[in-house]
Amino acid sequence: MKKDAKTMKEVAERCTRYCSCSKDGCRCGSASNSTKGDSVTCQTCTHYDQSKVCDIDLYKEIVKNHNL
Repeated sequence: MKKDAKTMKEVAERCTRYCSCSKDGCRCGSASNSTKGDSVTCQTCTHYDQSKVCDIDLYKEIVKNHNL
């Protein structure tokens, strides 16, 4: 399973559970088309844990379903 920067951005853009909290507020449960931006990546998602894994297990599903 590839986890390069491009793929992680593409996965985050398609993820309906992407959640990134920062000083600008949280973007949790956003529609996938509202997450397009430079900082959108799995690495900035609150579901991406310390062991560099999606703790709700959506990464693999999105990669497979979108042929990433």
